[in-house]
Amino acid sequence: MATLLRKLVGAAMLTPDEASEEFRHGVVKCLASMFQHLPPQGDVAERMRSEEMAAAIGHLFSVLLQISHAEAARAGVGSGSIRADSLATLRIVVTKVASPDALAFFLPGVASGLGKVIKGAVVSNGRSGFVSAAQFYSVGAAASSRSLSEAILGIAELLVLVLADSRSLVTADIATPRIQDQEALGALQKLSKKAVHETRRDEHQLEVADTSMEDRKVMRVECHERWLADTVSHIDKLLQDVLPLLCAHPVAAVRKAVVEATGQIIGSCQKTLEVCMPLLLETLLLFACGDSSSVSATASHRLSFLAHSGSDSKLRSAFTAVLNRLLEDLPKVVISADEVSALHHARRLAAAMYYSGPRAVFTSLFQSPACVSRFITIMTQSLSLPSTFASSGYIESGGYKFREISLPHGASLEAEVANDQLPRTAPWFTQAGKVKLYDALASTLRLAGFSSLRGSVDKPSLADLLLLLQSSIRDCASESGADKGGQLRRSAAAAACALNEIIYGASGTWLDRNNLFGSKESNEWDPLPKADFLSHVRDAIDDVLHDYMVSELWDLPVDSQGSDESDLAILEDNATLQQVLIEGVGIFGMTLGSSFETSGYLGLVIYPLLEKLGCSRYSVAHAASISLRAISHHSGYVSVQKLVVANLDHVVDSLCRQLRHISMYPHAPEFLTAILQQTGAAADLLPLLEEPMRGLLQELEIPGRHHHPYLTVPILKALREITRAARHESFELASSDLPSSMDEGEQNIQTLLQHKRCHHSVLTVASSCIVSSAPLLASKNIPARILALDIIEDGVAALSKIEAAYKASNLRWEEAMQAFERSQGNLDYETPDRDPNDGNKLLPTIHQIWPHVVCCLRSEHPAVLVRCLSAIAFVARECGGSFLARRLQKDVLPLLLRLLQDGPVTGGRVGLDQLIAQPATRALATRESPGTVRKVQEAALKCIKAISGDKKSAPALDAIFETVAGAVVSLACSQWELKELAAETASALSSSDPDLVWILAADLAYESGEAVAPASPCLPSCSEILPPLTSDTEALCSQYAGRDFRLQHKLDRRCAYELLCKLESSTSFAKKQ
Repeated sequence: MATLLRKLVGAAMLTPDEASEEFRHGVVKCLASMFQHLPPQGDVAERMRSEEMAAAIGHLFSVLLQISHAEAARAGVGSGSIRADSLATLRIVVTKVASPDALAFFLPGVASGLGKVIKGAVVSNGRSGFVSAAQFYSVGAAASSRSLSEAILGIAELLVLVLADSRSLVTADIATPRIQDQEALGALQKLSKKAVHETRRDEHQLEVADTSMEDRKVMRVECHERWLADTVSHIDKLLQDVLPLLCAHPVAAVRKAVVEATGQIIGSCQKTLEVCMPLLLETLLLFACGDSSSVSATASHRLSFLAHSGSDSKLRSAFTAVLNRLLEDLPKVVISADEVSALHHARRLAAAMYYSGPRAVFTSLFQSPACVSRFITIMTQSLSLPSTFASSGYIESGGYKFREISLPHGASLEAEVANDQLPRTAPWFTQAGKVKLYDALASTLRLAGFSSLRGSVDKPSLADLLLLLQSSIRDCASESGADKGGQLRRSAAAAACALNEIIYGASGTWLDRNNLFGSKESNEWDPLPKADFLSHVRDAIDDVLHDYMVSELWDLPVDSQGSDESDLAILEDNATLQQVLIEGVGIFGMTLGSSFETSGYLGLVIYPLLEKLGCSRYSVAHAASISLRAISHHSGYVSVQKLVVANLDHVVDSLCRQLRHISMYPHAPEFLTAILQQTGAAADLLPLLEEPMRGLLQELEIPGRHHHPYLTVPILKALREITRAARHESFELASSDLPSSMDEGEQNIQTLLQHKRCHHSVLTVASSCIVSSAPLLASKNIPARILALDIIEDGVAALSKIEAAYKASNLRWEEAMQAFERSQGNLDYETPDRDPNDGNKLLPTIHQIWPHVVCCLRSEHPAVLVRCLSAIAFVARECGGSFLARRLQKDVLPLLLRLLQDGPVTGGRVGLDQLIAQPATRALATRESPGTVRKVQEAALKCIKAISGDKKSAPALDAIFETVAGAVVSLACSQWELKELAAETASALSSSDPDLVWILAADLAYESGEAVAPASPCLPSCSEILPPLTSDTEALCSQYAGRDFRLQHKLDRRCAYELLCKLESSTSFAKKQ
């Protein structure tokens, strides 16, 4: 074996010029195989550990390291496999020797050689905090990730074998020897010899194959304190150089090897390498909260095992030192421009707190008031809102359409809450793109909140934490008028953000050991029992809620409307502070669960939160929406609608108070709009809205609009939501199944009584809204006119549905009353007060508002015209009849013909002389753009289609049917943009007089070149009946439309043929034949 070993070592020393790559690789594999199969015990193993073999083993270490360095030096042509296998062989030799005494002499040299392997893989190195910003080789032997893994594992195994705590390393009384004067010369001579050998060792000269027996005897070291101190210092410097490099390596296998090596060293060398423990722990902490799941799981398992299965004071001291150092350096690192370094630092701090355990965190951070103050100061500095954030952007929601909180069919509140989970990232971190950094800081605060309760049962410090944070909020409230620069607001926002996270963390409900740093072994972070937690938190939340909702902070202006504040930066600070406060209220509701309502907090916050739904700033309104959903879900309600319905007394009382004094509460209409729009509780609020509506309707009268013109549009928006709710409720009432007279008597009466009350409420609310908003159709305010038209359409729909179901409801009521009287003998139920006009409100209401509708139809604004025509078409379908037919014939149809030809006319009044002398100039000066004209014409065609399609309203067209039909057919045959819609309108007109419409189309179609078959074989063809056309003005459709109806395009015979084919395939013509 000795001969074979000499031959293999000699072959391994051959250079690449002397032997091929395959041969050298094979030699290294032979060495690895030979040592791999050596038995760990026996004569051979003992001989390898003897002093006689020390020189040979040292020489072998040197050769293997030289092979690795030589391959790396060859750059791109070097073999990564040879390099990795040589280092793997070195590890095998170390484990087979496995003698601390035999390996101690080679420890510094071999560790330095392996360190060179790691450093040699780096192209450039730039330190970024704890983690190095190194760049590694991507090609060649130096880029071998397996070589780096073998190197770091080799260092760890060598340290564990030589410096393990289980060995008694230090020889007694050698550190301070007592020698006599006559022995001084001998001692100096020995020290001189040792210095010579230490110099050789530092220079890593391990080639000792030809040393004499006398030299071999010195290849043993005496493990006294000086040697141990020098060795530990050397190892500490080496680890400080290589570990940050490997932490930044892009290959997960290398990082996993670092985790394994670090865990081995910490587990075996806690006492001997005490100085290295903080560095090693930080390395594991970094990997435990990394992005790679496999690496983080391994690191978490190691940390959990070290933190919770051992009781060594050295390790606990190391955890405490790391925790305090990371906390002290946190503000400096976070404020720095290096986001990556700040993220790693914050994550290591959170991981250090988690693996230290709540009691260790309490002892380290909250043992005294000074420690608590230090922690709060550091965290608020790290969370502080930068002054540049306020000027980074200013956004108002304006006309933003708030998303409804009411859930669609099949959706669940749990899914909605999960989409917008509280707590959310602070807005200034979100805008800066530092969401991950905030998550790490939030984890730190949550762990601190939990530790403040769980760390010491006798002396919980949660109240101390909250009190210090509340002081910043109270200072802002008391000095808000003097805070011109916004510094107090920004400090209060940071304090409120920290307070929210601490209270949320104290509950412990957020902890999930399956995904928090990948750990599953610890049970120290189990949440406290609900009763114990509530006993500590309930009083604290009571004080915090009052601080949050003081008017000096809750009612700060967030937009320039209705406010004297014009500084956009101040408005942004106000909105940010309010968003954090509102989300904090939602977090408190999540934390307390059902106790939030039983403790009386829900009644305190529900109205202010609903009020914030109508805020013009989207961030504030959205925060209120999220908080309401969270409170509803955790309080046991299936939706926000159920929450509002259960607390209608609070909502309606506050709403009525504000609407009575609307000059003092100008945002009350927006509040009512937001409630109706977002909560889904409009149907439940509708019976209670009669009294609040009186104040709104008074403001729409002339004196109210004169005194408060800025309230007109908000009030109309509120009325629009009310009529929409009435329309929805009318459909529900019309489609509901009324109980039959055979049902149980008393229950029947109760159901019908409630049904009739809902009928009356819908009728009253809808008719009042229609009549009050109709005068605004003549307003110069365009949004007000469009809103009024929306109200009229929804109100008419509600009245129509209720009146259609009125007779059936009355019949069922009479039958139920008669059946009850027969069974009971007497009647204890009072008949509800009924308006005798409940069954006839639609037509009187239309008669009352009709002059305003006609006035709106004469508007010059295209958007108003389009919306007005749509409303007229809807009214014609819902309440057609002789009354409405006369109104349409007299007031609407002449205007429709004008709109079909010219579209909206603007530019003011034009004199008769100008109309006669310069018709073309007048058209160019007063016409809108072609696109706008086309939209108005489309709306006019849809209106004619709706009127002609309704049997009750169609008689309105009788007097001018020929003119309307001629105009519609002309449009269908001349303008490609309106061809389809005009054809559909002509088809609707054909239901009244199919012969006329067919003749108008056939007059043009027979000259299109297509063979138009006669309606019957006995009839002649069209060309034999109708004379040929010489111009478009001779067409029947042009003559019927009148001389004033001028087309912008020529008549197209092809379009006429297509129209004729569509008419002949329609139902009316099929019946005619």
